Amino acid sequence: MRQVLKREVDIFQIMPVVIVALFPIVGISLILFATSLTSFRCQRNNANKGSCELMTVSSPFQWKNTQTFTLNQIQEAAVSTTSSSRSSSSYHNLLITTDTGDIRISMSGYTKGGVEIQANQINQFLKQTQQKSVTIEQPDDRLGIYFIGTVFTVVPVYGCLWRYYHERRKTKQGK
Repeated sequence: MRQVLKREVDIFQIMPVVIVALFPIVGISLILFATSLTSFRCQRNNANKGSCELMTVSSPFQWKNTQTFTLNQIQEAAVSTTSSSRSSSSYHNLLITTDTGDIRISMSGYTKGGVEIQANQINQFLKQTQQKSVTIEQPDDRLGIYFIGTVFTVVPVYGCLWRYYHERRKTKQGK
């Protein structure tokens, strides 16, 4: 019976260390993998010729994923709304229809009306052959995620260093 209690005490002593170790892992993961910025750009050379580029830049290392489409492949743009079953909030995405499928761009920083404006800009570009270009960019929220990731990483490390410093100080004063 006595050994069982000893093991429980050991588990409770280890738990803060495990939790403090997990926070920096979560913070670094947020910084490296949870940040991206998507843009959609179309250029027209003449009335019927042109190209569109969908580019996603991820992480602080600026990893790029680019897809290129001819102007003839782009059919239309619309708003796609997704409702959350857990909360009463809705998320609005820009949906670009191509002849090979749909492209969904998250527009988390915009209201439904703001996303409709973005969709209308693309549709106007497709209809008006004299318009030379259109650019749509996802709201850039990377700075906020970098801040949260940094807090998750730095605060536990600072707490450990603070505790280590004060434990050492107590030990030196006790001698």
